[in-house]
Amino acid sequence: MQELRHLLVQEQKRLETIINKARSGLESAPEGRLRISCDKSKPRYYQYMSADNETYIPKAEMELARLLAQKNYNESVVKKAEARLKQIKKITKNYSDDEIEKIYTSMNKERQALVTPVEHGINCLKCGMKKNIREKNSKKVRH
Repeated sequence: MQELRHLLVQEQKRLETIINKARSGLESAPEGRLRISCDKSKPRYYQYMSADNETYIPKAEMELARLLAQKNYNESVVKKAEARLKQIKKITKNYSDDEIEKIYTSMNKERQALVTPVEHGINCLKCGMKKNIREKNSKKVRH
């Protein structure tokens, strides 16, 4: 697939930007986690620090609940984006868009004359044209 490497590099840059943005949001995040419970169909928000340390967040402090929720979201985004980034780096490490084509072009000319490439990249098309010319010439000689 042509240009896949370019697309992967673009995605790598996008993920790095996402990770940096999400991490910057974590720097000023409050401690603890957000726990939400429902009481009579109304949500109640708690700042969870540990099993024995949990504090109710009153309506006047809803910004704390929002910051804790955002912190959790940012942590999840960083975790997922880092996993994808690792996969992309592994793929692009040894990847080349024309690696299949290079198998054919690295063959000597005599072998290329006997082989039909399964992928027709620019270089293979040039080689294939030469092969077709040779085949036509060899048919003329036989008749």
